Amino acid sequence: MGCCRLMGPPSNPQAFTGKLDEIRVYSRELTPSEINTLAVEPPQVAIQPSSVTTNAGATVVFTANATGAAPLTYRWQVQGTNISGATTSTLTLTNVKPSDSGTYRVVVSNSAGTNFADATLTVPAQAVSAMPQQYTNGVSFTVTISVWPPTNTSFYTIQDQPPTGWPVTQISNNGTNSGGKVKWVVFNDPAPRVLSYVITPPAGAVGTNLFAGTATFNGATTLTITGVRDIYNEIVRLSISAMDLFGDGVLYANLTVFGKAGASYHILVTDGLEQPSPWRTNDTVTLSGSSANWFDQEPMTNARRFYKAQAAP
Repeated sequence: MGCCRLMGPPSNPQAFTGKLDEIRVYSRELTPSEINTLAVEPPQVAIQPSSVTTNAGATVVFTANATGAAPLTYRWQVQGTNISGATTSTLTLTNVKPSDSGTYRVVVSNSAGTNFADATLTVPAQAVSAMPQQYTNGVSFTVTISVWPPTNTSFYTIQDQPPTGWPVTQISNNGTNSGGKVKWVVFNDPAPRVLSYVITPPAGAVGTNLFAGTATFNGATTLTITGVRDIYNEIVRLSISAMDLFGDGVLYANLTVFGKAGASYHILVTDGLEQPSPWRTNDTVTLSGSSANWFDQEPMTNARRFYKAQAAP
């Protein structure tokens, strides 16, 4: 509606036009504070939380910032349900899992009203293994498999296939070793689990060895177990030959280092195996394939020089 506000005496009125949604009539003169009171504005979510896709086990932070008349109150919800204690502009979720996936909403309120903004969290189902990346013959180590099922899971099974002929013991969660495969059958719920077994590389194991496994949910959805799936022997193999590089009869040692592609190895030398002749690092080589050649820069004038290689840290 239109209005007219007198700013002076009736003989000389001053006015402005506008629209009002609320009218009060007073039979007295108003105080300055009553005249100048501004309407309270409802909040607006100026900075909205961003949607996130991440792996299980991660920490996720949703942040929002609202404008509007104070005081502002914040409340976070997931799938329309209030999250206990989540009453600040930031929501932190730790060790997330697939069941945490969903729509997260920040609700901001003041005395004039309420506003909100949404963000989506996506945590895919996973099965991830962990173990040392290097092995030593005869030295046992533990393989762990962390499983985060999808939210609609009613049952699931896990199986892992270690290298052929490697003895397996201490299988957790009533798992079995059958036909060369470690199996867990069956978990009748969607709960995440950490499974494990102990394995021992036999004396004849050399080079790179592979593990392969799967997780199957509801008898239909199958995921490949990821994480550390190939490991290599930290005891590198060496071969040695003598070469006349300049045709002058002076021989130099040519070593071939066999190991894991991409791995680095220290070349150690000593001029005697008796103490106190210590091994010393002469050089470091990185394999672009499964082997690399290395020449000793000193000629073979010492008949008692010995070489060895070991994995670099």
